Amino acid sequence: MGSPYGETPADPLNRGRRDADKTGVNVALAALVLPPALAFGSFVNVVAARVPLRRSVSKPRSSCTECGAEIKARDNIPIVSYVLLRGHCRNCDARISPLYPAVEAVTAALVAACVLVYGPTAYAALASFFVIVLVTLSAADLRYRLVPNRIVIPSAAIVLVAHTAIDPSVEWLLGALGASAFLLVAALAYPKGLGMGDVKLALLLGAMLGYDVAVALMVG
Repeated sequence: MGSPYGETPADPLNRGRRDADKTGVNVALAALVLPPALAFGSFVNVVAARVPLRRSVSKPRSSCTECGAEIKARDNIPIVSYVLLRGHCRNCDARISPLYPAVEAVTAALVAACVLVYGPTAYAALASFFVIVLVTLSAADLRYRLVPNRIVIPSAAIVLVAHTAIDPSVEWLLGALGASAFLLVAALAYPKGLGMGDVKLALLLGAMLGYDVAVALMVG
């Protein structure tokens, strides 16, 4: 006889197997995206270093900031090259900032985590883009103490449009505008404590987090 709740006794077991299969697929996908995510982390370093200075991200090729020597492909492998070179330029032995491998590692870890949690979904792609932007902005802020308009504003627009397309709701727009307006008022009232960079960043956070952005603002 069937269950009075419409389930057979085997259903819970089958659901457990499906969940296990889904987890296994997500783990495999997360491992698969690690190498390209590391490579993208290297590109994040380029964006964070050049965009605030209004320089092209495509040319010239990366070079040592001390001697100007062009970085060869063998010395541009994410994390690996930094370890093999012991954090120094092959040409002049100048110290390479540990920020470079840190950005690569954090980018890869966060993207893999998004895939692990959300699986092969559009939301995983959105979450990955969001964390990549946050890492880029953090790296730029550490370098230059600013949040570049050329990164944060287009990114906020992309996240808002994509999130609304994936999960149609006015929450993402209200979250973006509400968070930004709140910090704008705070920045005007206490200019020494907050800057316009925080206001622009709030747009991005609100577009992604919706009403939960309030929690992020309190924690931040």
